[in-house]
Amino acid sequence: MAGATGFEEFSDRLRRDGVLVRSRTSTQDPDEVTGYAVALRATGTDAAEGAPPVWFGGGKLAPDLTFPQLRARWCRGPAGRPQAARPGGTARDGLDLAPAERQALWVAAGQATGRADEQLRAAAFGEPGSRAVAEAAAVAASEVLAAVGRLVERSGAGPVHRAAEAYDRAARGLRRRAPVPIASARKTRQAAGGLRGMRFVRRADTGQLLQLVEQLSRLSLALAVLREQQSRSAQAAAARRAAELLTAERPDAATPRTPPCKG
Repeated sequence: MAGATGFEEFSDRLRRDGVLVRSRTSTQDPDEVTGYAVALRATGTDAAEGAPPVWFGGGKLAPDLTFPQLRARWCRGPAGRPQAARPGGTARDGLDLAPAERQALWVAAGQATGRADEQLRAAAFGEPGSRAVAEAAAVAASEVLAAVGRLVERSGAGPVHRAAEAYDRAARGLRRRAPVPIASARKTRQAAGGLRGMRFVRRADTGQLLQLVEQLSRLSLALAVLREQQSRSAQAAAARRAAELLTAERPDAATPRTPPCKG
C-alpha cells in the first residue's frame, strides 16, 4: 500500500481494511520475515459454515506485491532504519545529509512529479502508446505524495495524508492490476524513497517543499482529467479531492518537525 514504510505498517493497514495477514519467517532466524500471505474474512454462508479463509501469497496478487519487491521499496537499511540515497549512491541517515544532498533529493522528487504530470496529460490528449506509461506513472507518484505527508505531518490524519489516500484511490488501476514496469516509474519510486529517508523538513527546505506540493496538486488534477475521460467518475472525484486538499491545506514548512535525536 502507498505510504507504508515497513512490513508492520503494511500489515496494520491491511488489517484495518478487514484483510487477514500472516507472515512467513526464516527457518534460520525466527525474527526475520521472509514472506507473507493475505486472505479475506469469510462472510455469509461461508462464515456460517465455518469455512476457512483462502490465503494468497503477495506474488499471486500482483508482481509488485512480492515481499522482495515491497522490501526494496521500503528502502530499509541493515539496521532497519529508513535510509536516504546520496547522489553518489551511498545510503545515509537523513540527519547526516549535507544541504546539497538534501537539495538533490528535492530536485529528483520534483523532476519525477513533473515527468508524471506530463505523462498523464499526454494520455489525456490521446497520444498513441501513452496510456500504459501514464498508468504506471500515476501509481508511482502516489509514493511521492505519501512521503511528503510523512515529512510534514506527525499524525496520519492530516490533510496531506488524506490527500495521499484520495490520490492513491484515484491512481490504482481497475481490479488492482499491477502497472506495466516502466523505467520512469522506477525513478519516481526512487525519488520517493529519498524523501522518506530525509525523515524531517528543515527550514531551508521550505521553498522546495511548497513547490513540490504545488506540482502534486497539478498532477492530481491531470489524473482527474484522465479518469473523467475514462468514465471512472469515482476515481476522478478522488483525484480532485486530493488536489483540493493540497491547495487549501498547504503544509506549514516554516515550523518543521523537530529532528530526531541521535544515539
